[in-house]
Amino acid sequence: MELSNTLHRLMQPFDLFETLSDQVDLVFREHPTVFKVALVVNHLFRSLAMSFMLLSPVCWPICFVGSVFYRITVEKNCAFKFTIPSLAGGISLLLAQSGFSMAPLGLYLSYVVLTVDYEVDHRPCGHCMNVSRSP
Repeated sequence: MELSNTLHRLMQPFDLFETLSDQVDLVFREHPTVFKVALVVNHLFRSLAMSFMLLSPVCWPICFVGSVFYRITVEKNCAFKFTIPSLAGGISLLLAQSGFSMAPLGLYLSYVVLTVDYEVDHRPCGHCMNVSRSP
C-alpha cells in the first residue's frame, strides 16, 4: 500500500476543495441550521438526479442495486445517508409528477427534514465519523 500512500501525498497539495471544505465546516459547526439547510438541499438535488435516471424502466434495477451496494459498502462510515433516500425521493418525485400521488413525496420530505435535524444535532464528530484524510 506504499504506492497508494505516495499517490495520496503527491495529490494532496493539489486538493482544491480541502481548504474550502474546512472553512465551510467551521461555518456549519457554528450555525447548525445552515448545515441542515445545506443537507436538505443536497438530498433534494440527489433525488432530482435519481428521478432523471429512473425515467427509463431499465434503470430501476440498476439504480436499486447500485444504491444498496453503495449504502452497505461506502455510506456505512458516514453519518449522512443519501443513497437510499435519494432513490426513494426519485421514485416519489416521479409518482408526484405523473399525478399518481403526492403522499410519497410528502413522506420523503418529512423523512429528510426529520433525519437531517436529528443527524446534525447528534453528530459524533463533524460530517463523517472518524474518517481521516491522511494515510
